[in-house]
Amino acid sequence: YDYPKRIRDDIGKYELSLAYQEEILPNKNNLVRHEEVQLFFPYDAVFEPVHLEVKKKASTNRMYSDIYEVGDTEIPLFKSYLVSFKVDKEVDRSHLVVAHKVKGKWKFLGNTMGEDDNVFASTREFGSFCLMADSIAPVIEPINFKNGSSIPRSQQSLVLRIDDSFSGIKHDEIYCTLDGEWMLFDYNFKRNTISHSFRRKRPAPGSYTLKVQVEDDARNMQTKEYKLKIL
Repeated sequence: YDYPKRIRDDIGKYELSLAYQEEILPNKNNLVRHEEVQLFFPYDAVFEPVHLEVKKKASTNRMYSDIYEVGDTEIPLFKSYLVSFKVDKEVDRSHLVVAHKVKGKWKFLGNTMGEDDNVFASTREFGSFCLMADSIAPVIEPINFKNGSSIPRSQQSLVLRIDDSFSGIKHDEIYCTLDGEWMLFDYNFKRNTISHSFRRKRPAPGSYTLKVQVEDDARNMQTKEYKLKIL
């Protein structure tokens, strides 16, 4: 499909520039390249042939790429497709993320690092995408104790709030120790809290150091230590 990039009326002196366009077919793998963004639609990703438009808009100061509006948000997809951004070799990719605009706000979509200096993520929605950086570490705040607290026998748990402003907490990278020994903390993602119950096993009375280590999906790590006296 050879779509025109520009339509011009020499008589009326009107000129219309068209967005990048491609035809996505359901019975094949489809690869769309447009400047710094690359889109891969696997076999049967769409229900029927889709006339895909990709529009580029200027970036803002927070972005590491231009903004790309991909397709029509009203069109449903049967399978997820990949949104990949080419990254300059001199740029550190470790904290770069693919962002998706949802209800007017940019949301974390993913940040898998490919072998070709690219960063990509998968989605089942059309919309606006760009490349952003997240270098802010998660927040860790104790709720029912503080550094130097004495924990009475009546207190049956330790609870902390953990939160991240953009990428979100990586739930399988929450690591807590008490004097170097691993402690089981339950993660409540709805309340953004982690908690340890002493009902399982209460440490012997004495002074301890609680170490809490949390990582977000953009590979930012936060570590906090608290001195506790368990009664």
